[in-house]
Amino acid sequence: MTAQTRDEIEKTIQVIGSAGLSLRGQDLQGLDLSNLELTEADLFRAALSEANLSGADLRQARLEAADLKDTDLREANLEGADLRGADLRGANLRGANLASADLSRRVTTVQGDFDIRRRTRLGGADLSEADLTEANLAGANLKKANLSQANLSGAVLKNADLSEADLEGADLKGVNLHRANLQGARLEEINLSEIILKGANLEEVNLRSADLGGADLKEANLRGANLRGADLTGVVLRGADLCGADLTEANLTSVILDRAKYDPETKWPEGFAPSLTSAILQIADRAAVQVFEWW
Repeated sequence: MTAQTRDEIEKTIQVIGSAGLSLRGQDLQGLDLSNLELTEADLFRAALSEANLSGADLRQARLEAADLKDTDLREANLEGADLRGADLRGANLRGANLASADLSRRVTTVQGDFDIRRRTRLGGADLSEADLTEANLAGANLKKANLSQANLSGAVLKNADLSEADLEGADLKGVNLHRANLQGARLEEINLSEIILKGANLEEVNLRSADLGGADLKEANLRGANLRGADLTGVVLRGADLCGADLTEANLTSVILDRAKYDPETKWPEGFAPSLTSAILQIADRAAVQVFEWW
């Protein structure tokens, strides 16, 4: 489809408004669309790689399956935008507003004529200080993404790939990370209280001094994780894998260890006896020995 210029797009918006603007499948690569009013615009499958959309108003815009690689989206307003299946690898979303945006895996057209089942790709994207409040990021690829200081409160990140992502200083209050992959992610001294990490992969993750109070870590993989000095008050670790984990100086008040696995390499707080819980000791040959409560 023939590429449009900014002037042509602005003239169209003046006549019909941004809500009636259709740029479906348009080639807009490298175009300067900064600070443009694109509320509710249809950008389905648009080619926007390396475009400048900084400061643009994209509230409720349709951006499913759009190519946004290396696009400048700094300070853009994407509140409620549909970004399912979009390619945002290398995009700069620093300070962008993505509140209630949909960045989940599945894309289906309104007409239902085809169905794209691919992840929204945010690998290496800069989302630092972005507002992702209640955003749907289920199944999204956020590998190596920069989410430092981002607001992710209430966001859905089920099955998301956050491996090696930088989450330093991010607000994760009420986040759903069910079965998310957080291996290698930066989570030091972060508030993870009352979030859902059921079945999440946290193998060898550094959670030193992290606040995990009231979090759901059922069946989570915490093999070799550093939980030294972490607050695990009331945490549910039922069925979690703690083999080789370091829980030295951790607060285990009211922690639930029912069927949690540990081995001789697991380090516990001084005076804590896992043998007095219903955790399962894993011995060298991998045969499990159930240690029952004594009371």
